[in-house]
Amino acid sequence: MDGLQAAILNAKLPHLPAWTEARRYVAACYDELLDDVGDIITPKVGPGRDHVYQLYVIRTENRDTLREYLTQAGISTVLNYPKALPFYPAYAHFGHVPKDFPVACFNQSRILSLPIYPEMKKEMITHTVQCIGSFFQEFQEPDSGPVKVIQFVERR
Repeated sequence: MDGLQAAILNAKLPHLPAWTEARRYVAACYDELLDDVGDIITPKVGPGRDHVYQLYVIRTENRDTLREYLTQAGISTVLNYPKALPFYPAYAHFGHVPKDFPVACFNQSRILSLPIYPEMKKEMITHTVQCIGSFFQEFQEPDSGPVKVIQFVERR
């Protein structure tokens, strides 16, 4: 780290607790609003633990289709971890196979990061969740049980 980077980080450091609390507020809103929406699984925090929510990562069987739907609605999402770490070329020499990391392998095609940052307003959170709800309402048949994996058809 050079001196300029250190000076910038030193100026930002006092704001870190407030930014963390603001992201926790955004995450709590997402948690509440996404409860029982489609097949969405939200992040869980263990008892006696805290989370800084640098990312807010949901899981869904419809990750890629939901991502495309949200993109078309103007909502940015990110695939921060499109592949589980053990399966990157840098780790190929270990010879890992999916059964070595079954949970990571299972989730790598299901996780999606929603927008989260300290300045995010409740209206933005609500809009994101409403779009996610609309996605599941539009593509899930009534009383069909668990959400089915679907293909996204681009709207013209």
